[in-house]
Amino acid sequence: MPQDEIVHFSLQYAARLKLPIRCGVNATVVIADSNSGDWTVTTRTGILQSKNVVVATGLFQRPKIAVIGAELGPE
Repeated sequence: MPQDEIVHFSLQYAARLKLPIRCGVNATVVIADSNSGDWTVTTRTGILQSKNVVVATGLFQRPKIAVIGAELGPE
């Protein structure tokens, strides 16, 4: 898909599922709770709690996998 279609699809998907999308917010710390499996994400605008975290880097055509990604399991 071209970039504009990916953006449109993503925004429609988020709206349909009422996902709490935050644009332009930098995460400064991401910590997993080993008991619950939940995540705490500290940002410059506050703290977020989540069941899942997606870290996306690079251009949409070619993902750039961060070095730390090799250390992360699929779970």
